[in-house]
Amino acid sequence: MPRFLLLITVILALGIGTITSRSPGYVLIAYEDMMLQTSLWVAVLGLLVLLLALRWSWVILQAVLGTKNKLAAWSDGRRTAKALDFLGKGVTLRALGELKRGNRYLSQALDLSSTKPVALALLATGDADEAGEAQPSALAALALGSQPQKELAALNRAALALKAGLTDVAAEHIAALPDNPKTLVLKRRVWLAAKNWSQLAKHRTAVAKFDETLTLAEHEQLVAGRRSLTSDADRQAWLNTLPSISLQDDGLLAAAFEDFDQPKLAEKSCRALLETTPTLALYLVYAELSLETQVERSRQITRWQQQGTGANVLAAMGALAASGGDHSEAVTHYSASLALKSSVLIRVRLARSFLALGDSDSALSHLQTL
Repeated sequence: MPRFLLLITVILALGIGTITSRSPGYVLIAYEDMMLQTSLWVAVLGLLVLLLALRWSWVILQAVLGTKNKLAAWSDGRRTAKALDFLGKGVTLRALGELKRGNRYLSQALDLSSTKPVALALLATGDADEAGEAQPSALAALALGSQPQKELAALNRAALALKAGLTDVAAEHIAALPDNPKTLVLKRRVWLAAKNWSQLAKHRTAVAKFDETLTLAEHEQLVAGRRSLTSDADRQAWLNTLPSISLQDDGLLAAAFEDFDQPKLAEKSCRALLETTPTLALYLVYAELSLETQVERSRQITRWQQQGTGANVLAAMGALAASGGDHSEAVTHYSASLALKSSVLIRVRLARSFLALGDSDSALSHLQTL
């Protein structure tokens, strides 16, 4: 094979040499006062050499630029690894309760654009006393960022304002937040603090598992809010915010409906609650409302009885009879209700009716079973 290539090269050289010697041709290049004349084949050879030189120059340039890019990529990779290391240490230390040390590491992760959003979000989160000096600047940076970052800043600022007792400021911040399970829990706390019963009632169904997520402190705050109600509209809105456990408290419900300025509105409101949450306490309280609405309530309880007599309806019939002074009929209805459903509320009312009839022994026997 090498001999064959050598033979071909020799033949081509002889052929090209013969052609160039017989017909060398010429090339004339003139520019202003300069003039260059050479044979055609020398010009072709020179052009090939020039093209080859340009090709090698380009290869060398690419190698130099490639080395520079590799150095830049290596430097960026090192910075990224360092920032991720700071971010990881900051998250770990904050989870362990060492907030100050964790925040120092998170502050160093702000130098890289890829880790800056996460670091800002963590620095902006937490109580003002524990988050440190970096929190205000982190909140300000988030407020200038993307829409999710702005919402996170508003969420954290609302939480901080609420803890500081600045309910109005917190309400301003939550106004810009969308409704979702995370924000609605905070909104509920703000509305409770502001006693904004209408908003709380409006969004009650939107809060996932409202009863389960309601804390004991929030429930106590909600119940205590009854004393601050000044109008029937507020009382209606407040009643619509009550969790299911409060709708089983006949004492709380009776006191709330007794506060109504308009007995007819109290009857209407109680009946509306019964349609959505038919608890025994609501049936009993409805039957024991103001005497001004007794006729209307009697008709409504009769309609319920015609639709199907259950333990709750029987208890309501007993309470209606007792409130009208007919304790013999009340005992009949209460006893029928107890046969279907054992309840402390019914037994207490049954004992009262027995006492009203002068049968203290029967009353005592029922009270002893409580």
